[in-house]
Amino acid sequence: MAEEGMKEEMPGDGDGGRSSKDRKYLAMLERLSALEDGRQKHLAARRADSAAVANPLESVQAFLVAFGERRMDVERRLGSARARGSQALGPATVRAELDTIAAEVAELEKLLADACYYLAAYDVQASQSTIMKLKDELSSTTGELLPKKKFSFRNKAKADEDPEKNQASLPSTKFSFSNKAKADEDLEKKRASLPSQKHKSFSQSTDNSEKILSDSGSVETIKDLCDCVIVKDTSSFSIKEVALSNLSSCKVFLRGSLRALYIHRIKDCQICVGPVAGSVLLEEIQGCVVVLASHQIRIHSASSSDFYLRLRSRPIIEHTSKVRFAPYAFHYKGLENDLAEANLSEETGMWEKVDDFRWLRAVSSPNWSIIPPHERLSNLVPPEVINNGSSPL
Repeated sequence: MAEEGMKEEMPGDGDGGRSSKDRKYLAMLERLSALEDGRQKHLAARRADSAAVANPLESVQAFLVAFGERRMDVERRLGSARARGSQALGPATVRAELDTIAAEVAELEKLLADACYYLAAYDVQASQSTIMKLKDELSSTTGELLPKKKFSFRNKAKADEDPEKNQASLPSTKFSFSNKAKADEDLEKKRASLPSQKHKSFSQSTDNSEKILSDSGSVETIKDLCDCVIVKDTSSFSIKEVALSNLSSCKVFLRGSLRALYIHRIKDCQICVGPVAGSVLLEEIQGCVVVLASHQIRIHSASSSDFYLRLRSRPIIEHTSKVRFAPYAFHYKGLENDLAEANLSEETGMWEKVDDFRWLRAVSSPNWSIIPPHERLSNLVPPEVINNGSSPL
């Protein structure tokens, strides 16, 4: 009986073994559950950190929605302006409304420029086409609501009312061949005193009497020059949009950052530009070397030219042949800071991912190529400014 009681009090070997396994199994499940909870919390924290630093625009769907909303707003405002007309609003109000619409179209362009590096080529081209249509509609609406004044001869008619009085008011000048000879002599002296136009050099300290920059109202313009060296700091520009037009055999060095750059009709030139925070458009480029950094670049009608680029999106070419590409090679003091401010510090490698919109075949376009490393230019720097304020050609 005593032995039987002892057996009842002591757990059996089989029961004790099963109980230990159960405890171990439960402990293992608790550990796995704790690990899973920790992993989920870590993932949630990483998602929160990513959401905090992520750019909400770096989404194709978000871009298309934002672009579509702004496009419809511009179209609505244009339709409203046309419906009300200039007589109901007054010229000043119409002008203010059209300026606001133009600013919205510019914001659309900036939105596209910032998103180009992650959008597909089709989306980029479709968005650019939409912007061009909006610009055409804005121009048409401006011409309709604010037509230019027609030329009239009112002043001339008033002057013709009393010809004898007008004739009497004119100073009497006797003409003689001696006076003409003297005038011709003075003119020749003035021509001789002018500097030769064939070989000019310009620099940052160029005198105002020989100013090459003209403010057209919306952009700073450098145009109609031949055989010149131009060195400029963009910090001196009142407008951060620059146009280079009708240049031949020139060297242009623009230090500092810009908002936009337009290059049109240049031949046998070397153009070196600091970072452009927006977009760059080039047209009619022949036999040139162009060095620039920007978020977006589009090249039309270029031939036999080299492009040294740093980009956030693919370079686009159209109607272009015999062009070559290489990495950005311009250098000046303060360049790294300018690149950082324009969000172009990182070398993305986009310079070699060229889209030829006129070449739709599966094989690579024959219109462009990569410059071999041994042929590439490196560390291009602006020429030194000498004492007289010009730089050597």
